[in-house]
Amino acid sequence: MSKSDSRRHDRFFRATFSVPAVAQEYIEYFLPKELSQSLDPSTLHLQKESFLDEDMKEHLADVVYRCGSSKKEWEFTLLFEHKSYPPRFLWLQLLRYQANAYYSQTLEPGFQKKFRPVLLVVIYHGPKKWKEREIEGDFDGLNDLVRGLLPRVRFILSDLNNYSEEDLLQKGDLLRSLTLSMKLSREESVVKKLDLILEGMDPEKSASNETVKYLYRQVLLYLRAGVTNKNNFMSAIKKLNQSKQEKFVSIYELMFQDVEADAIKKGRQEGIREGLGKGIEQGIEQGMAVGKMKGKTEGSLEKAFEVFRRGLEAGLELSLVTELTGISPQQAQAWKAMLDRDPGAKWKAEDLG
Repeated sequence: MSKSDSRRHDRFFRATFSVPAVAQEYIEYFLPKELSQSLDPSTLHLQKESFLDEDMKEHLADVVYRCGSSKKEWEFTLLFEHKSYPPRFLWLQLLRYQANAYYSQTLEPGFQKKFRPVLLVVIYHGPKKWKEREIEGDFDGLNDLVRGLLPRVRFILSDLNNYSEEDLLQKGDLLRSLTLSMKLSREESVVKKLDLILEGMDPEKSASNETVKYLYRQVLLYLRAGVTNKNNFMSAIKKLNQSKQEKFVSIYELMFQDVEADAIKKGRQEGIREGLGKGIEQGIEQGMAVGKMKGKTEGSLEKAFEVFRRGLEAGLELSLVTELTGISPQQAQAWKAMLDRDPGAKWKAEDLG
């Protein structure tokens, strides 16, 4: 797997599992029942600090929560670790990660020598079969005594390959579209089963719920970034039946409506809607063209910059983000250079307009 593709999966996982409502559904639908009943999902609190050493930041996509128990007796630290490929030394990564988590607790104000249990959760969706690997396999010539002294790292594994697509469609209102997208995230799966992924999405909910709208946006950016050939993606859309095309367009429009100027949004909506009668690809392209002509105000540039930044963060190629925002290739290069220097840069008319 390429580094860029691995980063695409990592970004999607962090962006979606950092939403407490998603973590709540995971606790309900994926954790062992005895454990899920011990937790109080309503107390989930996303932790901002990282337990990673500086040299590990590129190797682990961590999402960390604190969570109370159902009987209000204690708290847990819940660490979500995502894997899109079978790691060679997972035990070493998790051991270091868990040790950092416990050590960080000793630095908290008022620490009274009582630790919160650190629960490790690994979510896997790679194409290869997950193989359990004991720590002993990474050592040679151990006798029973030495083998018994090796550390043990216990974690909860959710291997999405062990769930059918129909099973995942039953996994909560939010989680079903996310887990389906992860399971079917490879290009050949997206092209063949886009209609199934859409089964887990509800445009009406996204229209009235900002969290749902945010998550659907992440799903569409994630899936599109996974298809290297634009024609393949457009072909998959055109193969949808009429109702599924309508559904896709509704979600597509909502994906951008809170970050684009009214002129751009109106132009794309008109073009896309018209395209349902003439062919979805032509409609989207016409809508983008209208948006480009109508969106040349300073306000639209500011909004376009936000779309541009989000698209690059999601792993979309520069040419596609440029097309989506309607800016010139020269402007795109300038914005990318600024974001390369400072990923948190904000739009300023005097610098970017």
